[in-house]
Amino acid sequence: MFEEFFSGKFDSPYFADSYVTRTQPPLARYVIGVGRRLGGHAWSDINTPWNWSLDLRRNEQNGAIPSDSVLWWSRLPMVVLAVGSWTILFGLIRKAAGPLAGYIWMLFGIASPYFHLHLSRAMADSVLLFCCVLVILSSYFTLMHLRQPQATPRWQRHLWLLIISVGVCVGATGAAKLNGLALGMVGVLVGAGVVSRYPGTLRHRGLMAVTSVLVVGVCSLLTFVALNPYLWPNPIMHTWNMLDQRAFEMTDQQQVFPEQQIDSLGKRIGVVSMRIFSLHAPLLPEQGLLLNLALFILGLYAIIKRIRTDAFQQSGGLALLAIMVTGFFISFPSLLTPLDWDRYFLFPIFFVTMTIAIGLATLIEQAYARLQASPLFQR
Repeated sequence: MFEEFFSGKFDSPYFADSYVTRTQPPLARYVIGVGRRLGGHAWSDINTPWNWSLDLRRNEQNGAIPSDSVLWWSRLPMVVLAVGSWTILFGLIRKAAGPLAGYIWMLFGIASPYFHLHLSRAMADSVLLFCCVLVILSSYFTLMHLRQPQATPRWQRHLWLLIISVGVCVGATGAAKLNGLALGMVGVLVGAGVVSRYPGTLRHRGLMAVTSVLVVGVCSLLTFVALNPYLWPNPIMHTWNMLDQRAFEMTDQQQVFPEQQIDSLGKRIGVVSMRIFSLHAPLLPEQGLLLNLALFILGLYAIIKRIRTDAFQQSGGLALLAIMVTGFFISFPSLLTPLDWDRYFLFPIFFVTMTIAIGLATLIEQAYARLQASPLFQR
């Protein structure tokens, strides 16, 4: 798909209606193609599709296992994007919650086997994460621009460019994985920012807010469709085909793996709690559920307090607002998964880990402040 798209062969059979084009948007495949070509591997070096009805030996004979070099170069862009995602958010967290929270967040990422595994695979997860971080960054810059209202044509042009960039990043997120389209709701955040800060009457601000939400929505859909030639002949019907295929696959997977099905509210609460706050948590994995949960609550309290106090007053409050709104909308679909599979919980674990880092930093800073105020320390 990489070669066909970037050579302009948009009517290629590889973009025709098939299981492959219905299963996943193509952006991750383009990124894999970039890495493969950087490693000097041509189209002919790609392995054939894996046949799940055959055993390992037969698949190996059929060329379904990629070479070590193809696999390494296909994974390289994913690692680069994961490091980029962590670095961008390190800067935002450092600005929003202080240096200690930023460095704890960085340490959690370095030490996590869960993130090492899932963000280094040649799959869509790392691409989706990076696009999600771009949504956070573009939303943050939009809110920062609104913080300094100037009723000049230049200021307005910059505002519309930033709003368009939010929509484009949302569309790219959807082109990495379908649940990325949930970030279209970030447009509501942009609209709220316009209502509260745009210069003019309340009616004028309301009209601008509605327009900005529509711009985010239209730009996201245009980007989502533009990156996937499969959608071009009939965007609505073919998008529906992709959603329908995804629903069918998950229903089929529940039948094939009944032991991993989440079929009740009680089981969902138990599975989600164990995955997020215990098995893949940053502190005392498999044992520290209560500790991680307590630090998450403390971190969430600190974040909400900072947003309420500093939103549109300090840049840190706006950074946290962009992170938390985006994190909620990208994580929520994962919490509804009917299957207890590790990688389906990537985004809830990612943003909970960030909140725990802020909670731990808050705890350490408060403890240090009390120690400084104690008579013992003053001696």
